[in-house]
This record gives sequence, structure tokens and C-alpha cells, in this order.
Amino acid sequence: MMAPGGAESLVLASAVLDCVAVAVIAWFVRRAGRERDAALGMQRGTLDRLRAEMLELVRAAEERGQALAAALDAREERLQALLGGEAPFGAGGPARPASLPRLGIDPAEARLRRDLERSVQGASSRPSGS
Repeated sequence: MMAPGGAESLVLASAVLDCVAVAVIAWFVRRAGRERDAALGMQRGTLDRLRAEMLELVRAAEERGQALAAALDAREERLQALLGGEAPFGAGGPARPASLPRLGIDPAEARLRRDLERSVQGASSRPSGS
């Protein structure tokens, strides 16, 4: 059997052990919170830096777009000057040369149509028979 002071000592030791365990758990929780706050701060810094870089990229793209629009306007003016102010094709001006692609069709589509027309013409001129 235990001595009368032994039970109290066991309860006291158990309480001290519980307090130490709670203190260690509290330390881990605070440390994890500090690490999370540090990681969150780094992520916010990275996000702010990326946001600033994205704004710079968008601004540069807008400037390039405006420069391209200005260059195209200048080219159109030069072409109009070369044509001598004539009306564009199909608007009472000269007839469209057959070599010019139709407006609204990009060069790849025009090439594809031309190749398709050639292949259809070639197929219709072949003699059919086996």
C-alpha cells in the first residue's frame, strides 16, 4: 500500500505533467501560427509583386497596341496617298484585280480556297474510267 503522502505526490506529479504537456502544446500552436504568418506574409509579398508585374505587362501591351494602331493608320494614309485618293475597290473605284484576295479572307484561307479550286478543276478534267 501507498503511504498517505504518496497518493498526493502522484496527483501532484500528474498535474505537473499535464501542465507541461499543455505548455508544450501551446508552444507548438504559437510556433505554427508564427510560421503560418511568415508564410502568409511571403505569399502576400509575392502576390503584390506579381500584381505589379502583371499591371506592367498590361500597360506595355496597351502601348504596343496603340503603337500598332498608329502604324496601321499611317500605312493606310500612305496607301491612300499612293492611290491618289481613289475610292476603294468596289465603291465606285477601279475594279478589283483578280490577283488580289477578297477582303475579310486571310491569306491562309485564300491559299486554301485556291488549292481547293485547283484540285476540283483537276479532278473534273481527269477521265473517269477504270
